[in-house]
Amino acid sequence: MKKRLQQGKLEDRAAAAATGPQAEQASAEFIQRRIRGILARRQIEAMRQEEMVFLGMLRKPKGTDEIENDPCKKQDGTKEQRK
Repeated sequence: MKKRLQQGKLEDRAAAAATGPQAEQASAEFIQRRIRGILARRQIEAMRQEEMVFLGMLRKPKGTDEIENDPCKKQDGTKEQRK
């Protein structure tokens, strides 16, 4: 796996070393591949998080109502008032 990755990198470097429009095309393809990979990983991570919430392995993010009516904050406020 590592050898293939290293070979791929070497091929990309060789293509980038070309001159003229070929170099621009090779550079553009290289950048597009990298960006697509980054965006795909972000999308997959978001899908994983949604799946974890669906399966009940993660809590749902709190909504605005839950943030405003947080019982822990009320409890802390009551403790401060009693002191």
